Amino acid sequence: KVRSRLCSNHTGGTGVGFAHTTVRMLAGRTDDLKSEVTAAVLAAMETALPTTASLTVEVVDMHTASYAKRYLEE
Repeated sequence: KVRSRLCSNHTGGTGVGFAHTTVRMLAGRTDDLKSEVTAAVLAAMETALPTTASLTVEVVDMHTASYAKRYLEE
């Protein structure tokens, strides 16, 4: 899934464009796996956004006990 939010006002950096991706994973994944995911996402961003000045990726652990999901089968 991808969610996108436009940031028309932001501070910091050089004032040029940026893109940030937050990857949310259920807690318990290893640091090595998180690093692999971060590298893969950054590589995809570099391909898709070659002229964007700043690209960043962050992996965030989701709290498993408080996560709920509903899924409808088609």
